[in-house]
Amino acid sequence: MAKKPHQSSVSDTGSFYQKCKKKVNPRETFAYMPFYCEENVWQLSQHPEFQGKAGWAVFISNPARKCPMWHVHQEERSGHPVIWDYHVVLLTQSPSWQFWDFDTRLGFPVSPQSYLNYSFKGKILKELMPRFKLVEISFFRNNFSSDRSHMLGLQGEWVREPPLWPPIANGKPSNLLQFSDMDNPYGGEVYSLEALQLFLGITTHESTS
Repeated sequence: MAKKPHQSSVSDTGSFYQKCKKKVNPRETFAYMPFYCEENVWQLSQHPEFQGKAGWAVFISNPARKCPMWHVHQEERSGHPVIWDYHVVLLTQSPSWQFWDFDTRLGFPVSPQSYLNYSFKGKILKELMPRFKLVEISFFRNNFSSDRSHMLGLQGEWVREPPLWPPIANGKPSNLLQFSDMDNPYGGEVYSLEALQLFLGITTHESTS
């Protein structure tokens, strides 16, 4: 990853997504299945819009596997976070940084400053602070594999209905847990929230709502 911090701007993406985001519901327009964020991002990364651009699959979690995120579609009560065991989004740079998250209410795409400041707002317990593993998109496309077994209950029933598309295999054993484990270096470098903000060249503010 070329470590060249770039100040984000939502006005310079130049993508058709940015120009028509008020008209397009990405969860209806692109391959999407609730609770299968890793597969949604893998499918999105195949789109011609992202070919030849710098991009990373970003796995978000922590050692406790309890990561609070705000402004999420699945939130049960307004103003309260959703607690993910892990979450996966797409990060691109062309030339500005942008986050692409099917499950956020903040926009598609959204600037890193808005995404990080508002998704992880307020005071979070130290043990629940997010970590971010940045996996180069070409490595993710070619190496990610999931047999979806993490979505099976004790009796082999689906805890969440799977997508209609076939499981992503890439000719490899299932490695989702390796990718989402913040203590496992497999796939990419792990950042704290503060380190990622510094890397992306963005500023923070004390209070968001």
